[in-house]
Amino acid sequence: DHDRGRDRDRVRDHDRAVTRERIMRSKRALAQALKENSRVAALEASLDLIEAGEKPPQEHLRAMLELAAAKRGPDLFAKTLQCCILAGIELDAQSFTKLMGLMVSRETAQAQVR
Repeated sequence: DHDRGRDRDRVRDHDRAVTRERIMRSKRALAQALKENSRVAALEASLDLIEAGEKPPQEHLRAMLELAAAKRGPDLFAKTLQCCILAGIELDAQSFTKLMGLMVSRETAQAQVR
């Protein structure tokens, strides 16, 4: 019985280490994706972080949303917005205004702006 307890502890410790590594890898991938303006890679890295129980930093969420709003693609924008909502994005007035400005400047469909 004592050996089973040790085995469970080892498995639990291993799982935690794997999760920590996954989180670190996803954080690096997110930062790199934003640096390269890769909307899809940023979305994938953010979703991986959320699945691992970690929330991406607010500044990364805002950058992702701005990047998605600046280019065409309502589906990718919707997925990015949903991801940011899941992660608890907080937009101040300046961030919100910038986001709206990006969308209006490229003549985004009104349904998407709403």
